[in-house]
Amino acid sequence: MKSNTLAPLLHAFFHEWMGKQRNLSHHTVCSYRDTWKLFLRFASERKRREIETLSLADLKEAEVLAFLDHLLRLTDADRHLGYDAAGDHNRMTAPRLASRHRTLDLEV
Repeated sequence: MKSNTLAPLLHAFFHEWMGKQRNLSHHTVCSYRDTWKLFLRFASERKRREIETLSLADLKEAEVLAFLDHLLRLTDADRHLGYDAAGDHNRMTAPRLASRHRTLDLEV
């Protein structure tokens, strides 16, 4: 896969890899999907670009680390808006796992 467009990469990650190859539960896939929504929103705000215009090149290590730092700094007021401690692990794991999937995809 040579495309730098995020949509097909994320589709393959959620549907092919997580859903079919890993056979993860619907709830797990949804949790990771929600994390990616937060991450993409965060990255688009930092880059001052629409989510649709982001590419894989925009989501380098610095963006992931800034997102994780952002999650760790959430206040109690933020948490009542839908962020919770139980989901923190998935939110921190999702970008790393997708990155590992993408690396494996590039090696094929």
